[in-house]
Amino acid sequence: PKPIHRDVVILSIDSESISRIGQWPWPRDIYAQALKNLNTKPPKAVGIDIVFAESSRLGKQDDQKLAQAIASLQYPLVLAMEANSLLVSRDTIEEVRSLLKPLKQFHDGLSHVILAHVNLILDQDSVVRRFPIFLTNPDSQSGETKLKSFSYTLAELHSKELAILRAGPDVSSIVYASEPGGIKHIPFWRLIEEPEMIVDQLQDKVILIGVTSPDLHDEQLTPFSRGIPM
Repeated sequence: PKPIHRDVVILSIDSESISRIGQWPWPRDIYAQALKNLNTKPPKAVGIDIVFAESSRLGKQDDQKLAQAIASLQYPLVLAMEANSLLVSRDTIEEVRSLLKPLKQFHDGLSHVILAHVNLILDQDSVVRRFPIFLTNPDSQSGETKLKSFSYTLAELHSKELAILRAGPDVSSIVYASEPGGIKHIPFWRLIEEPEMIVDQLQDKVILIGVTSPDLHDEQLTPFSRGIPM
């Protein structure tokens, strides 16, 4: 095991948070509240590992609340997108056919909002050891030829001086050597219900917002997880 950087914190959408906040998927207003609460003591960067690709089931006003909150942020925000039909040959990305992106109103024209992909590579033994640092953008009209990964983008926002173990031109090994739970977790519900108690802990940190509830199955096996998905 190796030490985990203390600047990385997971705001965990765990079973307790879903129980307290309500039915999944949550209204966009919940995320708007969370981002605005973080704005009082800005973190270094925030990444949301949820692809807001579809309009809210509660209507346009719900989407607008999140869009307004994002536009007012004083810190960088990384939003997840996902490459579909990702084909990998050895350590080279062969093909990306399409991208699942957040709605334009959440990022269009906002310099502090960055889109980054969340794709991982599942090896033949179903263990995740690698990820594509860069993907070729199938949308040539956007002007960007390479799309950075979610984790790489957040690492860059933390520090430009990065040492990355490269396994090929597009693919990197995941340099992580700790057990499940090695990164500090704070239940997401606390940022909604008692923000005054935790925003000080999150100031100047790199914050990951993502699902950890096993009911939603966003877990993978890793070399250090000893058979426990993480």
